[in-house]
Amino acid sequence: MTKNERSQIDLSNKLLGYIVDQMGSVEFPDMSFRMIHVEDGYTPETVAQYTRKYLGLKDEPVRNIFSLLERNGIIIIELDYDVDLFDGVSFLTDGGYYVIIINKNFSNDQKDSL
Repeated sequence: MTKNERSQIDLSNKLLGYIVDQMGSVEFPDMSFRMIHVEDGYTPETVAQYTRKYLGLKDEPVRNIFSLLERNGIIIIELDYDVDLFDGVSFLTDGGYYVIIINKNFSNDQKDSL
């Protein structure tokens, strides 16, 4: 990815965060996830177990992760970025909304190799 492409993606993400913050007439679900910091010594497995218990999930695959996240206050935006090496990004907007932006064009083969 070139420096210019990275700059354009960063600007686009900031703009999307601003737009989300300005959508005052839209009622997004409250963020219901509890933040757990891996830096505090939690393993990914511990975080997953806690989150499953907190959300009342059974010990089976989640069929629609996007729907689960959106119902629990995470805003997911899928975009067509024609750029290699950018799979997506997550961030907290200035207004306190949690956003995940996903590059629809990032292939599963590339994801598996990361």
